Amino acid sequence: MGKSGHAVVIEAIVAGLDGSSPLLLLLITLLAFLECLVGIGLFVSGTILLSTATWLYGTNAFPAATIVVAAFIGAIVGDHVGYFVGRSAEPLIFDSKFVKKHQSMVDRINTGLQRSFLIAICVGRLFPVARSLTPAMAGAAGLSRIRFHLFDVIACTAWAGGLALLIIGLGDLLLSYM
Repeated sequence: MGKSGHAVVIEAIVAGLDGSSPLLLLLITLLAFLECLVGIGLFVSGTILLSTATWLYGTNAFPAATIVVAAFIGAIVGDHVGYFVGRSAEPLIFDSKFVKKHQSMVDRINTGLQRSFLIAICVGRLFPVARSLTPAMAGAAGLSRIRFHLFDVIACTAWAGGLALLIIGLGDLLLSYM
């Protein structure tokens, strides 16, 4: 059976790196950042982050907590970039072809934001399609920076907890077959 495309890319990136290189943690941070970055996150699959993090955990180079903290940092930074893009480009966002093409998703995010910013940001973090859009929509909707930061820390903490469980579970499963 052949390798998946993202497995080949990951192997190419990590080839030649020492298994405990801090650059691998930077890769985890970068993948988490890209996964939730407004616009780009729609094309960067969370599967790549999960696969890379699970592989890294399986090598015993870093504990799961270190890997998850690296991902958490990337997620927080990516979400905040999205929030500030939404704050500064609000008129452009709602008039873009992309938003008009995905109007039903935008309407659902907006409805959720109007009901409860906290719940919308937490739920948006857990669904790949909404992950990169929700922070920008929160910024465009005028949510204060302080509230966004608090809500995003809560959402990213819950997401990181789930990531840790997946990394450990999948990593231990892979190790049992090696």
